[in-house]
Amino acid sequence: MIFKQALILYLLCLIFTVGCQDNQGETTEETNNDVQAEKTDEANSSDDEEYMYENESNGVYVSQLENWKFKTEESNPYSAIFETNGVQAIISIVETSKTIDELKEELIAGSGNSVVITSENGHLSYKTDNEESMQTNVFFEQRDDEVIMLSFVAPTSEMKEKESQINNFEQNLKY
Repeated sequence: MIFKQALILYLLCLIFTVGCQDNQGETTEETNNDVQAEKTDEANSSDDEEYMYENESNGVYVSQLENWKFKTEESNPYSAIFETNGVQAIISIVETSKTIDELKEELIAGSGNSVVITSENGHLSYKTDNEESMQTNVFFEQRDDEVIMLSFVAPTSEMKEKESQINNFEQNLKY
């Protein structure tokens, strides 16, 4: 969303600059070279950001990541799922008036037979208590009337060794 607004602002400034320019002391060739240089700079800056996934309406962008793959997207409520080597990353945006603590309680209640590992300010970690135990780490962020939840799910026995992949995903996520 910010990128789109910046692009529109840049184009308006470019149009204003070119339209109001009086060309005093410059040849047409020099003016054209300046405009072309600005367009090239903008093209290069947008090429720097290659996304594996982008959803402009929700402001979610994931940069290209080795081994991570986009799996699916739902629109109401919004969620996008990514996966790599036994780890799933789930980005969810929920419009709600509920607090993060209320959402945590709902997640725990909805997960069935589970054990809470940690529950801190904007973070919840729990595991299922069955034969193939799965661990879920959820990070919450309140944004106006919606809550963004970033969840990572992996077998409990593998969660520690998957931390670098999880951190890499987090560092390449923008919302």
